Parts: sequence; C-alpha cells; structure tokens
Amino acid sequence: MTKRWITERGGLDSKLVALGSQLGAAVALLPFYTLDASNRAVTNWGSGGVWAAMAGLGLLCTAFAYILYFRLIADVGPVKSLTVTFLIPPFGVLWGALFLGEQLSIAHAVGGALIGLAVWCVVKPAPVVVPVRT
Repeated sequence: MTKRWITERGGLDSKLVALGSQLGAAVALLPFYTLDASNRAVTNWGSGGVWAAMAGLGLLCTAFAYILYFRLIADVGPVKSLTVTFLIPPFGVLWGALFLGEQLSIAHAVGGALIGLAVWCVVKPAPVVVPVRT
C-alpha cells in the first residue's frame, strides 16, 4: 500500500511520508507522555549532552532513516526494503562494541553471518526461467 501511495497515487515525496510518520507517532505517543508526566515528580531534563544525543537519535537515526526507507520502497519495492530491518541487530551489536566497550563473541559472528545470508537470500536476483516449448 505504501508503494502505491508513494509511486502510483500522486507520487508522494519520501520526505513528506517520513514527516507524516514522525508526526503521527508523536501525536499517538502524546497522551501516554502527558499521563506519565502528570503522575511523576518533576523530571530532570538532563544536560546539553543528553539533548544533543536525543537530537542525533531523532534526526539522524530516525528521520533520515525514514526518508531513506520510503525512498527504497519507491525504488526497489517493499520486500527488498524490509531487509534493512534485518540489519538492526548487527548494527546494535556494533554500536555496543564501539561506544560502550561491550565484548564480542563467536555467537555475534555466527548471528551476523546468518543475518547476512538471510539478506542475500531476499535481495539476490530471481533466476530467469525459460519457458519450455512443447
């Protein structure tokens, strides 16, 4: 359905679809935030580093990723676009190792190889079937 809306039904821009997704999520979460904020004591909103990290996560890791994702749906189709979700666990492990000093094990390598195999199975070109004439 998303591919139809982006490409066939008026050709919505991927930036516009990403903005709508982000705004929709913010509106959907707003009642839960207000309920939680009204039932707690005053919260410490953190330092400038916390706000910079939140802005980085929100703008780079979410908004920009949605723009790329919806562009992928329009260009290569929804099935191949969903393969990017396979890559979330390996990148989570990578960021944990790089920024948090977490230890890597052989299980991480095996899991990453299995994920790589799954992505390859989804994105590999389909075999060309030549019809047999009888």
